[in-house]
Amino acid sequence: MELPQYLGVSLSGGRQERSGLCCLKFHQESARIFLSDLILFPTTSFKSGKSHGDDEILMWVKSQKNAKSIVFDVPISLPPCFQCECDNLRGPLSCPRPDVQWLLKEQKKKTPKRPSTPYTQRPLDFFYETFDKKKFEVSHALGANLAPVVARSLFLKRRLMLPAYEINPRICAYALGKKWGLSFLATQRCFSSVDGSEHRKRLISVLVEKTRLFIYHQDYRSLVSSPHGFSAFLAAFCGYLLDRNEVQESHKYFSHESFIIPSF
Repeated sequence: MELPQYLGVSLSGGRQERSGLCCLKFHQESARIFLSDLILFPTTSFKSGKSHGDDEILMWVKSQKNAKSIVFDVPISLPPCFQCECDNLRGPLSCPRPDVQWLLKEQKKKTPKRPSTPYTQRPLDFFYETFDKKKFEVSHALGANLAPVVARSLFLKRRLMLPAYEINPRICAYALGKKWGLSFLATQRCFSSVDGSEHRKRLISVLVEKTRLFIYHQDYRSLVSSPHGFSAFLAAFCGYLLDRNEVQESHKYFSHESFIIPSF
């Protein structure tokens, strides 16, 4: 019997092939989830020029025959005003969309005050920034840092016949850590270039201890050492949690967005 699979993808820009793929499988008889596949780029074939990274990702995803979902660690939707086709001939202040109006209203509460740009920033990005009354580092979907990566995620998403979702890795680490007693700072240090491996090891160890998660030792070491492997794992794990209905309810303004935040 084929086991249900949950796929996670961590992406970087097209010119820097630093990405990760993760597949989790759920064994129904033992009620355990285990990491069955972890691929970190660049791979040998990519470095030798035999295959483009996107081709490898697409082939890998399509080879997973019983995948329930695929979850990206970057945005998979565009800002609402980027391809605006409404009859509004003025600027964002007069946009009729409820989520844009929510963004404009919430932006006024921030200091220092800055104009909203819903043609580069999604309201969802702003929601991420202040989730659970914390302060998260979030880039705009079409800002300088993320725009090439978002273009890549949309390119891949269009070619995959799977339900697709996104996560913000920092928020997911926070939500999982909060559920199991880790501090906000500890979960955010998972993404530090200085001591991130130490904090990733701690969070993964907690998940293995508190949930029915099994990870082979070699993959465990890869998750600890690789930020992209870690984010791909978080993405796949969130797909599993979604299937179990262990996620936050969607905010009413973002019911059209496909994102996952673990419940805590």
